[in-house]
Amino acid sequence: MKNVILIRHLDDIQDFRTPERNNPIQKSEFAKIESISHKLLSALGKNDRILFITSPQRRCIQTAKELAKSSLLTKKHSIRIYTDSRIRDLRHGRYLLPPKYIPGTVPKSFLEAAKVYAEQTFKKGDLLYRHGYPVINSTSIKNPALDNRFTEYGEHQAEFSLRFYEFINEITNDFNKSDSPQVVIIAHTAIIFRFFELCLLFDDIQSGKRPQLSPGEMSIAEQAYVNQLVDSAPNKIFVLPGEVKTIKLEPIIRNRTQIINEIKFLKELT
Repeated sequence: MKNVILIRHLDDIQDFRTPERNNPIQKSEFAKIESISHKLLSALGKNDRILFITSPQRRCIQTAKELAKSSLLTKKHSIRIYTDSRIRDLRHGRYLLPPKYIPGTVPKSFLEAAKVYAEQTFKKGDLLYRHGYPVINSTSIKNPALDNRFTEYGEHQAEFSLRFYEFINEITNDFNKSDSPQVVIIAHTAIIFRFFELCLLFDDIQSGKRPQLSPGEMSIAEQAYVNQLVDSAPNKIFVLPGEVKTIKLEPIIRNRTQIINEIKFLKELT
């Protein structure tokens, strides 16, 4: 397997009252299945076996199941679906909603939490900062907008990266054979971005544009490629719901040793 096919899940019902916003797909989204099936069929080439690997979130599993029922795919392909929790989105924690929360809207505290997470993690390099944590010290609360907004804080970048790198390491090892099924990953925007970020990062290291990484630097270095991906996309939207993208795994396979070393570092850190 020299490449994987990546599909972003179809849009779900945006309701933050559901823990981790684990909601089903919007009914209107099912109309896109035929179009996605055509695109996927073109991307598959001659391989007649499909292995859908999906995040455990409902919107991803539903997308996979609907595609697996498509007559365009079932006519000439054998299809299996496997769920892997390592490619779910960042765990955001359990949040308290305002009394007058309106389904379909995004709470301000959630937007603030994402902003603080990006600042603490990627600007300050804190791999152990948990999503939603107000950064309390001995004298003050640094982010009062997050105070008493979460009953349980989310993941930190070290946890998120560890499971993602373990998944990457496993699929490049287990499916790197000529007779492997075509792996189709159905996941979230952040996971799809990370595949492309990692390949761009390794290509730049290979070409000498950036130095070799020290343990613990990989996930922060990845983030530097977000703007490059967004700026190269139509209307600056890199991946739409149901969009089918193919990515070559060669840069990742070539750097498996680096990934394994990063996994070791993150295990010790966490």
